[in-house]
Amino acid sequence: MDKRPIRAALTVLLALGGGVAGAQVVADEACPLRAVDVASYATCDGDKVARASVFDLQAALIAEDRVPASDRTSLGLYVDALSAYRLKSDMAQKIVLVDVRSQLEVVLAGRATAVDVHVPFIEHTLYRTANGRGWTMAENSGF
Repeated sequence: MDKRPIRAALTVLLALGGGVAGAQVVADEACPLRAVDVASYATCDGDKVARASVFDLQAALIAEDRVPASDRTSLGLYVDALSAYRLKSDMAQKIVLVDVRSQLEVVLAGRATAVDVHVPFIEHTLYRTANGRGWTMAENSGF
């Protein structure tokens, strides 16, 4: 399995959290079943975990009160399109932009030239729903 998309996705998540990552050892239970232990951001490649360490991105984050309550996450880290573009432009070698839209969304809406990797979180399948009113969706097991 090619782990580059997973590592790229983790790099973006960690960069938005505060910086570029350095590897650290984690507990033995990291990644017993999956390629990535989401709870500790560990790869199963030697049980190394990424921690923010190099540069601060707090200036690029937008205030939580500017984000609709329905769109908020437990981490409370948000960046708008303009800030993401500036980050990618100013620090192209340190920032990885991951497109997590489905393949169908990429085909219909197009792909920005700044995107480094496409790793769909959810895919539209070729099967209709039971009531016939839409397409089923499936989580990407490799995400």
